[in-house]
Amino acid sequence: MANNWPFDDSPDTLSRADPEIFDGTAWVFLVQRQKDGTWLFRQVDHLSVDDAQLVKVSLKQVLELEPSVCDLADLPRGWNAWRQNRDAPWERAPQPSEATYFIQFETTPSNEHPNESDTAGAFVNCWVRASEVQCAIETARDEITADGWIVGDPDEVRLIQESDFVNDPSNRSYFDQAQIDGMAFVYYRYPLSEHKEL
Repeated sequence: MANNWPFDDSPDTLSRADPEIFDGTAWVFLVQRQKDGTWLFRQVDHLSVDDAQLVKVSLKQVLELEPSVCDLADLPRGWNAWRQNRDAPWERAPQPSEATYFIQFETTPSNEHPNESDTAGAFVNCWVRASEVQCAIETARDEITADGWIVGDPDEVRLIQESDFVNDPSNRSYFDQAQIDGMAFVYYRYPLSEHKEL
């Protein structure tokens, strides 16, 4: 196998992966080659997995489990590769200096909110650049709270990239705004009358 080994790194190079990939309940969705050369292999729901839960594996073990990773042997340091499903081709892009996260909250107006008397609540879509997911959540929560809303835990959190919006130009503008301003928010309010009818 050594003669056909496609990577510059040796087969026993230590890498890290989500444990679900190796227990057969998930597949490799995202490959990250860090600037220090470390390889990370992540599942679709990787945001729910704490970094402390990642397991140590060798490149050889990953390749035996997911042969298509061979296509990423030339992935430069500081780049990500991902695919939409297990049979899809790999897509690549440089890692941004900060990741961008999409976060959605359902909120209710506080007593200080100007529309508190006729607004039951709002769904808030957030696009936030941050160094880590918890920082992005706290940034979004602080901004929404400052706008006069009561905020709980997010309903949805996911890492997003520019390629996610190729066929979604309406939301691409918010992603682009987050690259410039660090964040973007859209409120979808529903009045008390609608809330009572539900």
